[in-house]
This record gives sequence, structure tokens and C-alpha cells, in this order.
Amino acid sequence: MTRVVLALSGGVDSSVAAHLLLEQGYEVVAVTFQLLNPTAPGPQAEAVDRARQVAQRLGIPWYLVDLREEFRQRVIRFFVEGYRWGLTPNPCVLCNRVIKFAVLLRELSRRGAQAVATGHYAQSRHGQLFRARDRQKDQSYFLAWIPKAVLPRLLLPLGTWTKEQVRQRAQTLGLQEQVGHESQDICFVSQDYRDFLRPHLGPQPGEIVDLQGQVLGHHTAYYAFTPGQRRGLGVAAGRRLYVLQVDPQSRRVTVGPREALLRREAWVYRFRWLVDPPRWQQRVLVQVRYRTPPVPAQVMPEGEMARIVFEEPVWNPAPGQFAVAYEGDHLLGGGLLIPSPHRVNLDSLRSLLDSND
Repeated sequence: MTRVVLALSGGVDSSVAAHLLLEQGYEVVAVTFQLLNPTAPGPQAEAVDRARQVAQRLGIPWYLVDLREEFRQRVIRFFVEGYRWGLTPNPCVLCNRVIKFAVLLRELSRRGAQAVATGHYAQSRHGQLFRARDRQKDQSYFLAWIPKAVLPRLLLPLGTWTKEQVRQRAQTLGLQEQVGHESQDICFVSQDYRDFLRPHLGPQPGEIVDLQGQVLGHHTAYYAFTPGQRRGLGVAAGRRLYVLQVDPQSRRVTVGPREALLRREAWVYRFRWLVDPPRWQQRVLVQVRYRTPPVPAQVMPEGEMARIVFEEPVWNPAPGQFAVAYEGDHLLGGGLLIPSPHRVNLDSLRSLLDSND
């Protein structure tokens, strides 16, 4: 019988994933990651107890792995420093690489298992990743940076299931009371992200200017603004304005019309392929945010960077998010969006990400 190490959060998805693996004849060992202190607010507060209860109900071994310090140093630090540098960081993609799947690989050896599994909505077939059947819940975007070594051993039981089917199965199993609420996008931010950042970054006042440099107003913290933001700018200009750029050096926030955020190219740092790299100049589909549709593009390497050239203008490929490449439904890989090689401190970025690899 194949032994599988499953990441069990105690939520609906991972709980049903555990049941499906048992139903398919696998021997399941559950591990739960303690990422935050038990007293921390947010969805993690009761996760450990819920996961323990689910494992007991399913009759599977359960282990708690304390990752609080590792999570703070690698993921929360990336989130805070990203905003310090004027980015809009996506910590979930990085967390999947350096915490969740890295630890699953360690636990695989420790527990004498042959495979690992999660409750992500994506499909794993023959060591390759594909979009989930349920396009509204597809989470393949968040898996673009996972260690390539995990792919031949990865099981994703929910890949061919819809969210509604998962909910129905949870109710049939009587798991609804144990599983609680679904997890949020950023597990360690229970309030407004600006309230989370304020103790770390403090007051950072500056000017709000238009494209001509005319001062339209003032702010108290540049990190409270992200490219593409329209609401809460605190300026009145008689026209609809969007945040175009956040400059952490001058603490200036530049605003302007929506069309000024259209881009025909973008730069990424450390584009990682989950497949053998395709021939350069090959046309792929690139998605620059979790909820935006992919567009045809080319990914061209330039040292540790890559330049992405889009066949049509893309709105707001925000630095700090990830550009993820597909061929149809096939996930190919992805990289961290940066402003440009000349507008980011590559030494600092290299140091931050090197500590994560």
C-alpha cells in the first residue's frame, strides 16, 4: 500500500482530500503546519485543533510540525520587505515553495512515504501540473514556484472535483462541524494589511503627484498604496485616478489615468520552469495575477531576469506578484514580477530570496 503524507489544515478541502485518498486505497499520514502562535488572530487560530479532530475522525496518524520561526523569517519577512520596497507581494506563492512543499518533502522521508498530497485545486498527471476542472477554484497559479523535485510524487485529489462536490462530500461525511471556515488568501493577515504593516514600517509620509509631478495631496504611508488602486487615494482631481507607481526612495505615490497601467512587456526575477524550458521565442500564455485571464506572450531570459513580451497590452502587471506561464491548461512555471532591472535593488532582492532557497 502506498503511504502518502498529506498537508491537513483542518479545512474542507484538505479534509475531503484525506477522505478521497483513503477511498482510493492509500495509507494516509496527516501533517499540520503550525505557522502562527495559537493566540494569533485570524483563520489559523483554531486550525490545529480542527485538523487534529479531522484526523481522529478519519482514523489516520496525525503530526504537528512547528514552523512558526521559519514562517516568520521566510514568508512574513518577504511580505513586509516587499511593501517596504514598493512592491505588492504575493506571499502564498513563495510559501508553497519554501514552507509547504519543502516541508512535505522532508516529511515524506521522515514518515517512510512514497507520495505527498495537498487539497489544492489543480491536477497532477505524470509529474506535470494542470489547471483544475473547477476553473473558478483553480489554484495552479499558486503552485508555479513549488520545488520541481516534488512533481513525480505529488497527488492532488481535488483536481477533478468542483467546489460544490467537495462541500457535498464533506456534509455526507459529517465533517462540516469540524472543518470550520475556509482559509483566507493571506493566513497571517486578519485585518487590513496596512494595519498589519504599520508596526513594522511605521509612518512614511510623502506626496501624491500626477504624471507631470504636480503635487495633488499628501499621504502618511507610501506602503498603503499599490499599483492599480483607485479608492482611498485622498485626492480630488475631477477625474478617476489610479495608483501608477510607488517610489519607496522618495515616498512619492504617482497617480494617473487607468490606461497608463497598460503594459506590453514586464520583467520577472528568477523565472522557474516546472518543465524542460521551451525553445525561446515560443508562444505561451502568461497570467500576471491569480484572477486575471492569461494572454499570449513570449518569455525571454536575460541573465537571472526574464523579459516577458505580451502580444496585447496587459493591465497592471504589479511588481511583487507572479507572472505564471501556461500552455493551454499545462502549468509551465513562473517568476516574480519586478519594476525593471534598473528600478529594484537586486542585491536586496537576491539576499531575501536566497535565504529562502
